Amino acid sequence: MSEGIRRINTFVSTKISCVRWRPTPQDTLTPSSQFVSGSWDDEENCLQLWQWSDSGDDPRCLHRLPCRPDVNCLSYVSLDVFAAATSDGDVTLYRHVSERLEPGRRWDRLHPTKRGAAPCTWLSAFEQELVSVGDDGRMVVLNMHSQKPGRVIAADTCSVYRVQHVTHSHVVTANMRGQLKSWDLRADSDEPTSSVMASQQQCAVTALARHPTQYHVLASGDGDGVICIWDMRQPRFPVTELKSHADEVSDLLFHRLCPDSLFSAAHDGSVCQWNIGTTASSGLSARLHTSGREPPADAAQTSWLTLDASKRYLDVLSLLPAGPLPVNSLDVSEDRLVCGGDNEVIHCVSQLTV
Repeated sequence: MSEGIRRINTFVSTKISCVRWRPTPQDTLTPSSQFVSGSWDDEENCLQLWQWSDSGDDPRCLHRLPCRPDVNCLSYVSLDVFAAATSDGDVTLYRHVSERLEPGRRWDRLHPTKRGAAPCTWLSAFEQELVSVGDDGRMVVLNMHSQKPGRVIAADTCSVYRVQHVTHSHVVTANMRGQLKSWDLRADSDEPTSSVMASQQQCAVTALARHPTQYHVLASGDGDGVICIWDMRQPRFPVTELKSHADEVSDLLFHRLCPDSLFSAAHDGSVCQWNIGTTASSGLSARLHTSGREPPADAAQTSWLTLDASKRYLDVLSLLPAGPLPVNSLDVSEDRLVCGGDNEVIHCVSQLTV
């Protein structure tokens, strides 16, 4: 672990499927002190609200809500409201009320099949809108203030693992066959506007992240541990491929204020911080491969599209070393990171170099 970084490891007696910091206002630089977590693979799973102040103490559980199915994804839609997706195919809104979580609107069985409800695998939120994808191959568009889904698109003939808003009307889905598909939600057609293979090995795409300021820049992670950087204006090939993880990439995130830092978690138990143009010392070296395609002329402001391929290396810090069990989820708030996985431990990391 990089010098100066502090980590608190808290045993929570449940496998963590997803963690998300409660958002702070855009105009503040104060890191969040609360986060939510969801669990999986238990007889009765749960949602938990945590408080952590980086005082050297373990995070404190403020509220626990039981949840019978697995919690597959958590996504904030505002400062006080987040959505939870489950293995039963349900999506439920929860609101922060003081130091408690109160359930609100719920959409049941969004991904029905002849054999019952398919799991909702992932959510993406943009303003008042949610998009849900599932193992049934469907994409369901939801509005926070309407019980009826706004649109249902038969997006695929296989499981869709991830969905990510690029803009309000442009979303990207990733499936188990390794395809990235772009969709225009304003169009009447149920066909994608583009479809590319993210991996020549047709390996499943298991993580997606959008650049916080350059929305056309997208990162994807696959089942072989490869991270690809895409320019969605010309999505035929990835601009860059990064390899450090030895197993499936489970979560990806660009830093909100310092997007030259990219964070990744994987099933090999590791969590990494990838750095461009920083002086941070490297915890390990990762090979950098390029597609051979020149980036667009107007991409100079985006470091991820103009990496210096001649050096063949990119600095990456090891925030959590590889272990026997997967890290399923991570999130970052300013200089703080929280992550969790199948080892039933929540790791709170502070004093990140970004």
